[in-house]
Amino acid sequence: MKKYHLLIFLICLIAFVPAFGQDSLTVKILNDITYHFEIKNNKLQGKGAEFLKKAIEENQFILLGEVHNSKGISELTKAFIPEFRNNGGKYFGLEVGPTSAKILQELSSIPENSVNNLKKMNTENSFEYSRGTYTPIPFFSNISDAEFLETASIQNLKLIGLDQEFKFGFIPLVERAFNNLSKEKQELYKSKYEKTIDTLKMYYVKEFDFYDKRTDENKRFSFLLNGSKFVNDFLKNIAMDNPENKKIVEDLLISNQIYFTQNKGNYWESNRLRTENFIRNFKNGLDSNNFDFESDKMLIKVGGLHTAKGMNSYRMFDIGNTVFELARINNKSSLHICFMSRYSFDNDTIVDAMDDTKSWNYRSFKDFIQMGKKDQWTIIDLRPLRNYVYYKRKYLINDSIKEYFDRYDIIIIKPLEISTQLNIEK
Repeated sequence: MKKYHLLIFLICLIAFVPAFGQDSLTVKILNDITYHFEIKNNKLQGKGAEFLKKAIEENQFILLGEVHNSKGISELTKAFIPEFRNNGGKYFGLEVGPTSAKILQELSSIPENSVNNLKKMNTENSFEYSRGTYTPIPFFSNISDAEFLETASIQNLKLIGLDQEFKFGFIPLVERAFNNLSKEKQELYKSKYEKTIDTLKMYYVKEFDFYDKRTDENKRFSFLLNGSKFVNDFLKNIAMDNPENKKIVEDLLISNQIYFTQNKGNYWESNRLRTENFIRNFKNGLDSNNFDFESDKMLIKVGGLHTAKGMNSYRMFDIGNTVFELARINNKSSLHICFMSRYSFDNDTIVDAMDDTKSWNYRSFKDFIQMGKKDQWTIIDLRPLRNYVYYKRKYLINDSIKEYFDRYDIIIIKPLEISTQLNIEK
């Protein structure tokens, strides 16, 4: 029996041997792979700026896995775009639908008018309810978003819409399709067009009622549109014999199906449909622009969820993984970036996430956010540590940290930033 106990002890001891000698990712360890930079006069400055410029030179695809509605990330994008263009970058993939990307390209065709043109569109097509304001093109609601769009226009970047069309932007898309019709067909469908616009507005009201009052789920926008023979017949009619309208209507119906599936509670299928749509739009963007894998470069700015290599947190092989594999096939490389924050405002008080040891941010990402600075951007290059994380197992890290090593190449920790300002007339 004693021998048996000794054997069990030895097995347990061997099993735990890898844990001995492991260190946390301390400041001392991370210092050698950490770089800081600032943005001054819309230009990147500092050691981290040189790191980013080199990364742009070396990679065919740069994926900015943004935090949505971050003023700082929009300002970073504005400063990043000229460096990207100077290194042969031509294409800019966005988390908007294909037709929305065309609209953004048109609104910014005269760069200095970009902010006002977007303000006009947002004002004419926004919807307000108790939870806030919805504008028709997601992630272009704010002044800082319009400003980096202006820079993209100055640098002559071609915008590519990668995502579904946003449901609160369906009306301007229907208006666009109607305006594409000949004068004769506009006369023919005018009354049905007006009724369709009124109907969509009514559907939005019912959607807001659902959010505010938890009314019947069948009154939600996606269910109503899916079941409306009148609206769907109208969309079918205006798509006939018009290739651009056919594409607009197809994208609207695909988008609504994604919303419909999600609203039914089938989140897996909804995310699968959205992911496949992302990849389809990406391929269409490459094909329609004759993307040259020998020389062309693309900047992609979408939510961090989508830029992951491998399987993302929604358990999908998303656009980030597709780009990663495509670059490999063509003997090129991609750089996958995600963002974190250490400092934030709570009303007028500055909050340091390192002070709240019970918070999710601290418990999950303390090793990373400890490197953040209040007044500078911080880059952590994960690539040099992968050998020690995966094979030598030199460092004791939690599952959240490991997933970031799996999915991203670098982490950028934002400095303290102020709130965004809506680009809309009140």
